[in-house]
Amino acid sequence: MVDPTKITTDLSAFRADLPFHLLETQKQTTKFFSDLNDLTSKTLRGIFESQTELLQLSAHQASKAFLLPKPGEEPSAAACGYCRQLHEESDRIVAQARALNDVIRNYGWGLLELYVENYRKSVAKAAQAAETVETP
Repeated sequence: MVDPTKITTDLSAFRADLPFHLLETQKQTTKFFSDLNDLTSKTLRGIFESQTELLQLSAHQASKAFLLPKPGEEPSAAACGYCRQLHEESDRIVAQARALNDVIRNYGWGLLELYVENYRKSVAKAAQAAETVETP
């Protein structure tokens, strides 16, 4: 436990140009959040587009499900055609799901890349600042 009577406020360790380091840190943080916002908005746009296309495909397939066979058409041929359409539609839905998975995976990797880059810059700046600080 720290003894409160032994705490000193030695300000000599602080640099005279400390506000400039704070300003640089704020700029770096602002850029990080700006890049994060850009990545998130692009990802959400991709998700919304993918989901909209999936909804359109599903609605199109549902509208086909309620069509009656043409007059004179054999019911077995109609059922066979419907099954073929259902197979094609399910393939498109699986492709859409894979595309959505790719969008989300790329977002995760993009977040990690942003974080690592920001962390690398912060560590480099801290190391540079530590080298220039004079020790008493």
